[in-house]
Amino acid sequence: MLRILAAVVVSLTSALACAAPLHHEINVALDPAQRRLRVTDRILLAPDRAVALRLAAAFQPQRLLLDGRAIAPERDVAGDAPAWLIKARAPSDRAVVLEVHYAGELQPLDLALDHRQVLGLSRPVAGAEGAFLAANTGWYPGSDHELTTYRMKVIVPAGVRPVASGRLIAEAVTASGFEAIFEARHPLPGIDLMAGPYTVTERIVRLAADRDVRVRTYFHAELNELAADYLDSAAAYLRRYDASIGPYAFASYSVVSSPLPTGFGMPGIAYLGRQVIRLPFIRSTSLGHEVLHDWWGNGVYPDHAHGNWSEGLTTFLADYAFKEDEGDEQARAMRVAWLRDFAAVRAEDDRPLAAFVARRHGADQAVGYNKAAFVFFMLRELIGAEPFRAGLRRLWADHRFRVASWDDLRRAFEASAGRDLSTFFSQWISRTGAPAIEVASARRDASRDRHRLIVALRQSGVPYQLNVPLRVHLEDGTSVDALARMSDVNARVSLDLPARAHWLALDPDMRVFRRLTRDEIAPILREVMLDQRTVLVVAGTDAIIRGTAEALAGAMLEHPARQWQGASIDAAPPLLIVGLHGEVADFLARHGLPPMPQAMLARATALAYARRVPAGNAYLVVSARDPQALGAASRALPHLGAQSFVAFDGPRSIERGVWPVEPRRYAVTD
Repeated sequence: MLRILAAVVVSLTSALACAAPLHHEINVALDPAQRRLRVTDRILLAPDRAVALRLAAAFQPQRLLLDGRAIAPERDVAGDAPAWLIKARAPSDRAVVLEVHYAGELQPLDLALDHRQVLGLSRPVAGAEGAFLAANTGWYPGSDHELTTYRMKVIVPAGVRPVASGRLIAEAVTASGFEAIFEARHPLPGIDLMAGPYTVTERIVRLAADRDVRVRTYFHAELNELAADYLDSAAAYLRRYDASIGPYAFASYSVVSSPLPTGFGMPGIAYLGRQVIRLPFIRSTSLGHEVLHDWWGNGVYPDHAHGNWSEGLTTFLADYAFKEDEGDEQARAMRVAWLRDFAAVRAEDDRPLAAFVARRHGADQAVGYNKAAFVFFMLRELIGAEPFRAGLRRLWADHRFRVASWDDLRRAFEASAGRDLSTFFSQWISRTGAPAIEVASARRDASRDRHRLIVALRQSGVPYQLNVPLRVHLEDGTSVDALARMSDVNARVSLDLPARAHWLALDPDMRVFRRLTRDEIAPILREVMLDQRTVLVVAGTDAIIRGTAEALAGAMLEHPARQWQGASIDAAPPLLIVGLHGEVADFLARHGLPPMPQAMLARATALAYARRVPAGNAYLVVSARDPQALGAASRALPHLGAQSFVAFDGPRSIERGVWPVEPRRYAVTD
């Protein structure tokens, strides 16, 4: 035992020269179908290093040894869930090993969980369809945001394949089942372990002349026909970001099917729900987002104490970049959608980007992903495309496998642009909300034989420093674009034009993150879904419909739904109106609301759409031909909040979109 312990100390010391991250040597025996887990974890503590590690209460520590001497765990009730607390300190003159032996039963895999419940999953789960041991569930002794290196051997039953981040060192069929060894020499933000009855398909992809990466799919049997396409797409994304940002940092990339409705990006892994993988658009959208996280989030780590920038940067460089690839109109439509989503966020649910850590509800999506992505768009507009790309490359080169804060990003872009960006970052990262900008007046001044336009702009509250695009439409049918600099509440710009001005549009291409006016925003489903005041209206008295409507409200809304008891629709809070076509039509007519869209009604088994009461709140109608159609549509609706209307044929949406909105016109006067 002493020789083995000495060998462990030597190998761990060589793997962790600076002793900054904790290094784990883990042996795992995992049986997903039986929900059994048995682990031996040997953790190196550098000289004078103290730790307080949490292990989920479901696992019983069988033996704890520090430097070969037994120690006792404590019960920890201070966190979100009961756990064991393992405290240890190394002497000041040498490194020692903390050895933890434990075993226990995993929670059952609940296939009925929805995507929101999976996001909040706090326990490791397992079943015949697979096991999901996320880093933050306490399945191994760790602490929040502790960077970790490890070497992990995993033994699973025959027919099961494990997958984890890090380099796959070896794998083999053994007498006890299947065994794989994973190694992470660079510090990672945690240890995630998945396993399931997977078929593995592999391809070696050349990224550069001297660099290859192993690309794999770990798919349930019914998905194997999609493996080749997923390998093609993953390889293309790896080559794209490797060339534009910097060398890919991991030895492999794996797309893993999950029995749960997940969409997680872990170092070297995209863990996607098996139903999600089947969707035809996932390879051209979500997969690229998850691959890019291996640069931003899993390669350079956000400083969670000062805001998670990685989701916004990944959204900008993946989701938005794909729209730019399609064309200017598609890119503009995404910017408009981001502004619409933000308009649906109530002030009390808003928070500065410096306070965003992770997505918990819809408001977090609108702020931490969309607003942050828009900020990166404006930064690129401000400093130019090439300095922006150079800043990204600098950030990757300087902070790979290290934590980076918003300030580190600012410094990287300042270095590439050769200018001070402190005001830009301060106003967009440290503040809540967005500027509300309007044209106070636009008047012609035809003095000195020139067509001159004097535009007065106004913003409310503490002013932002902005470059506001203007488009002046001239009487000869042409238009002129200009940029107005705002550094105070009021600004005045003088424009010399080739012809007489007719009317003016403010930021018509939506290039400034701002608070849109009511007439610039089409109502969308999310406007009702995010509003804490929204109440439920069940059209009709059928008990089955009422049960389905209440379940739908629970999945769509961010709060427990109350039933509307009012009479006047003009004074009503936002309404979620659910029922069958006849009863919904009666409710709308009784309260003087427009009828349902007839063309959509004729060809759909169910439909959902958002409208607004004149000068009042929004309402959301969900109507179906029969209870079965209502239930089928209900499963998809929580994911379609960015739409104004959706028509369904069973569970499949056959039409969706956003109501058209005419640009706001500001009159030009003499």
